[in-house]
Amino acid sequence: MKGINNKPYVDVSQYIDLKKFESLHPNICSGFVQAKNQCELGLLEVDKSDQKFINLNLYEENLKPVYHLYDIYRSMPEDDPVKIAGSMFKDNDLILYLTYALGAHNPFKIYSLFDFTKGWESDKNCRKYSPIAKYFPSVIEWINDIEIFSYIGKAYFLILEGGGISIEHCDPSNSGKLNEFIHIRPDLSRPFYVKDMNTSKKFYIDTKAVYFNDQDYHGGDPTPKSTYALRIDGKFSEKFKKKIWE
Repeated sequence: MKGINNKPYVDVSQYIDLKKFESLHPNICSGFVQAKNQCELGLLEVDKSDQKFINLNLYEENLKPVYHLYDIYRSMPEDDPVKIAGSMFKDNDLILYLTYALGAHNPFKIYSLFDFTKGWESDKNCRKYSPIAKYFPSVIEWINDIEIFSYIGKAYFLILEGGGISIEHCDPSNSGKLNEFIHIRPDLSRPFYVKDMNTSKKFYIDTKAVYFNDQDYHGGDPTPKSTYALRIDGKFSEKFKKKIWE
């Protein structure tokens, strides 16, 4: 297990205004409803080289992600009834169709506020907001007040519907360096963990705001209620990095 400074994860709740974030909960939920037709329901395609980072073996073939069934769907004969009925759909509608028609596992909704743009690591003014961001002005303001980052490059909400399983996976690092981010939840109702693959031990995260090494495998157990998390990626300040590694 790679971990962070010989720890499975780091509790960062003391370094951010978590009470303020929790107070935004009604506004956040309102934003989800208003932007429901603009969010992403998942990915139809995942690069083959990235699929090795997804631990589907854990589920004994009982769980079929959308990208897997999309490959099957595309290989169907053109006169197959499922292929014919699905031909009118694309993007989110096609994902929803595959969920119903082929039993694809897709419990996620992704609400992107902004994504990495060229120059984000040195210029705070180069940020480009998504159309969804206008529904979350108080969240944007709160993000901008976070002091542990020198620069922030990406922020998005991830909703997991009730009963859904967060598939165990790890995240590749394009630079070979640790990804610097915080993962925030309004409550701890959904069990979320990082895993030591050498021992299969799960370290359940018992804090609402956390930093962990996302090159370690991580995932979640199902819960009856729908939950969400906010992930913010950026460049930690030197002062904060010293606190993590001290």
